[in-house]
Amino acid sequence: YSSESVCAKSIDNLKFIAQEFRKREKLEGTTIRLALEAEPFSAFTSTISLIQFLAEALPNDLDHVGVCWDLCHSAVIGEKHENVLDAAKKYGVSIVKVQISSALKRRAPWCDDSVQDLQVLAASAYFHQTWCDNTAGVVRSYKDLDAYLLDLAKPFEEWRTHCHVPIY
Repeated sequence: YSSESVCAKSIDNLKFIAQEFRKREKLEGTTIRLALEAEPFSAFTSTISLIQFLAEALPNDLDHVGVCWDLCHSAVIGEKHENVLDAAKKYGVSIVKVQISSALKRRAPWCDDSVQDLQVLAASAYFHQTWCDNTAGVVRSYKDLDAYLLDLAKPFEEWRTHCHVPIY
């Protein structure tokens, strides 16, 4: 967060929600859990950073606040599944929900046909959050695929982009 007061207010709100869920559980016997999701280019880009934050900020409310783990977001930023699971276990944070979605990955240089295909994909609303790693370990990230196209000539070792698959 860019502001400590905004962060403190968010923590207070999460504690209030957990308290209300706890009251409802006592009255009705129903457990409700709020699942927060990490989102690339947000306050919590990685699921692991969100897990660590929740454990530190809400240690007494983890029975009602946990993580929604988006597998595609983890894949796009290069977060290893076993590290997410280890962090959740280590910090005692529940993975309340798992979203299974897709990411595209490429390890070969772009040819002209591939660039044309990328331009078509970039024009759609379904591809964004693009990350590239080079052989020196430098990571470049782009909010949208069209922004990546401006840097297309820069070399990469691995390229990943988030893909929303619409269901009609």
